[in-house]
Amino acid sequence: MTSEEISKVATALALLRTGFTVIGAKANTKRSRTQWKLWENNQTEHHIIEYWDKYPDDEPAILTDGKVVVLDCDTEESLVWLLDTLNQHHIESRYIVATKHGKHFYFRAPEGFEVKQRGYSSDKNPGCVDIKAGRSLVMAEGSTGKRLEHSSIRSVDDLSPLTPEFYDDLLAHNAEESGSLASPPVGNRSKERAESADQSSQKVDIASRLAEITSLLSRFPADEYHVWISTGMAIHFETEGSDSGRELWNDWSAGSDKYKSVKEIEYQWSKFNPSRAGGYTIGTIYHHAGVVGEQFQRVPKGEILATLASPLEVYSLRGKGDLLLNSVSDEKPLLFGLVQQGQATIFYAPPNSGKTLITLKGLIEDVLAGRLNPNWIYYCNFDDNQKGVATKVSITEEYDIHMLAAGQNDFSAGQLIKLLPSLTTHQHVADHIIVIDTLARVVDIMNKGDANKLTGLLRAFVANGGTVIALAHTNKNRSKDNKPVYAGVSDFINDLDCAYTVDAVGDHPHDDCHVVTFSNQKNRGGVVDAKSFKFLKGEGLQYLDLLESVEIVLDAEVEAIAEHFQVENDAEHISLAKRLISEGINTRVALYKAIAKESSLSQRAAILVIDRYSGNDPGEHQWTESKGERGKKIYTLIDSEPMEAGDH
Repeated sequence: MTSEEISKVATALALLRTGFTVIGAKANTKRSRTQWKLWENNQTEHHIIEYWDKYPDDEPAILTDGKVVVLDCDTEESLVWLLDTLNQHHIESRYIVATKHGKHFYFRAPEGFEVKQRGYSSDKNPGCVDIKAGRSLVMAEGSTGKRLEHSSIRSVDDLSPLTPEFYDDLLAHNAEESGSLASPPVGNRSKERAESADQSSQKVDIASRLAEITSLLSRFPADEYHVWISTGMAIHFETEGSDSGRELWNDWSAGSDKYKSVKEIEYQWSKFNPSRAGGYTIGTIYHHAGVVGEQFQRVPKGEILATLASPLEVYSLRGKGDLLLNSVSDEKPLLFGLVQQGQATIFYAPPNSGKTLITLKGLIEDVLAGRLNPNWIYYCNFDDNQKGVATKVSITEEYDIHMLAAGQNDFSAGQLIKLLPSLTTHQHVADHIIVIDTLARVVDIMNKGDANKLTGLLRAFVANGGTVIALAHTNKNRSKDNKPVYAGVSDFINDLDCAYTVDAVGDHPHDDCHVVTFSNQKNRGGVVDAKSFKFLKGEGLQYLDLLESVEIVLDAEVEAIAEHFQVENDAEHISLAKRLISEGINTRVALYKAIAKESSLSQRAAILVIDRYSGNDPGEHQWTESKGERGKKIYTLIDSEPMEAGDH
């Protein structure tokens, strides 16, 4: 396999281990090559490896499978609305995938009510948020145009659940944006279902019929048109045109090479006669299962395993469970809680932000506290000139920490890569701490192939107990939310265990220190969400002085410093917002759109400005917030007379 093909398998395996229902899809088609049931009944690492060995160009996807809901924003307008509304409902998306045109936000399906799939045209309805739920196929990170942007989950169960209140707001928003009628609130739908015992009885009958039909469909394919359409009509009749029936027809159809899209299924389903379906019943399905099924025989799963077990048996860990458990090192937090021993962590930071300084300080603190043995710490310095190397060696050798530098003792980035396999099998691999400073000096961070080869070596090292800390740079250009953006391909943040971005907070108001914050972007547990530090800045300071000046800054102090600089930075936008409110542009959506139009801010950034200065404290806030007709939020300048909602 090529490095790109290995990356697809690695992504699929990671998704499986997280608890997603993984499925392979034809490249650039968003379609499964086989029936979904074949995947659902064989969610194993063996099956995934076997599949991509046979179809190396296929891409990883997941089935929402009733347990996952994916909200899809393809436009800036829909993204702004979703982020704002999630914030108002205090819901956090702990798993986000960046797509070619927007983002996928993953959530756990709520208990007690059904979330239904909804799709909209981004050209005709740019404000609508697509809903992928029930039994939907979603292309995952690692597929064309998709990369993992943020993850703070170890399993699917860690996804944030959606609430009925948020879901009602989402349906109402999509209905308003698309000009269609909104569905009744979730609470009302639940009440309607509970009021009718007859309906419950019907559902039991339909459920049993669905199970019967599902069993029959596994016996024949949807390749011939007359078989496909007559089967759909029969399913429609037997399930009384239910959504479950439509989804079952779609699942079965997706296993055929002639499958086009779920939209075709929905269109045909809507055209079927609900009273008789053209005379096609479950007898039709039995007929197809008997006649066509003889020509459609699957190889039993046991036979497949039997043919593949022998070449893999040499790699099996069966019988070594106790040995592996005894060799696992105790996981413990390092570097002020930013790093977990036995994991691979990456710090993305702009130049001169203190990433090297704080990393060295953390290692020294861990050595002094007895958490680390300095004999196994290897700081690989690829980013310093001769004076910088000499200065850092003079400091680290006082604590018996090893420093390796490019060009010294014939050491190089290539030598490190060459030695990683032997380090992985070293008897003290679990004691090793390897620091790579910086990543861009070791590998071309824009080359997926090179990146994948390195992360593969690092993953093997970590899988055997080693610890990696990699330092890397952020892009010069920040995100639309004014957040740091990591430089290079996404393979590093996808394949490593933990990632932080480092951002400047500002200068400390009471001393000559600079304050920065490490913010977590991905973790697999055992680390802090954020940690802030301060260190001296200025001309003529010795590196040892800088190192000794590093201190942790408490969250409350960071907030005060950030607020101080925030007000200064926001002064122009505050003035603009006050003018717009005074002119009658005082409802939430109208206001943030007007601010974005008349300034350099994005709509999302404009929302942050509005919320930051909304409240009743004249010493802190600039305007108050109240509710008007239909729940619209209205803003009034403090010390001004309240106004009606503007017409904007």
